[in-house]
Amino acid sequence: MLKEVARNAHIAATKFAENAGAKVSRIRHPRQEALLIIEVGQNHGDTRNLEKNVRMVTTIEFTLTH
Repeated sequence: MLKEVARNAHIAATKFAENAGAKVSRIRHPRQEALLIIEVGQNHGDTRNLEKNVRMVTTIEFTLTH
């Protein structure tokens, strides 16, 4: 899951950098702010339901170079 988050952040940073005429360098400051695991649907507390929604809030700052 963290690998996918970092890959998606790098893709977004690359698009941003291209628009600014720069290139993405290294990760400057990564932060994982929240990891939420929530039951799907209305049956909260039903321990038989294995289906969950997972949301990870992460901020990754990259260094840009020209």
